[in-house]
Amino acid sequence: MYTYRVDKQGRIVLPSKWRQEQGIPAGTELVLLEENGRLIVQTRLQAIQEAQEIIRRTTRPGQGSAVDELLRERRREVEMEEREAKERRRRSA
Repeated sequence: MYTYRVDKQGRIVLPSKWRQEQGIPAGTELVLLEENGRLIVQTRLQAIQEAQEIIRRTTRPGQGSAVDELLRERRREVEMEEREAKERRRRSA
């Protein structure tokens, strides 16, 4: 374990060995998360991959996309509304 100082601007320097091991070149955007009082440092790609894994664990195999299901449901609703409107027009004619 190593210790580092925070400078007056609130910055710390990430050790070059760690940056190299993690594949973090200069200019890489990092995501900082606070979890249970701990600071977690991730690249954007790592954060995205973690979020995708969480989603994968919460969906059932073969369930498909929640967006696709929402679209299917909305299309069914539109079809039903159109049928009801057509029936109302037929009755009033």
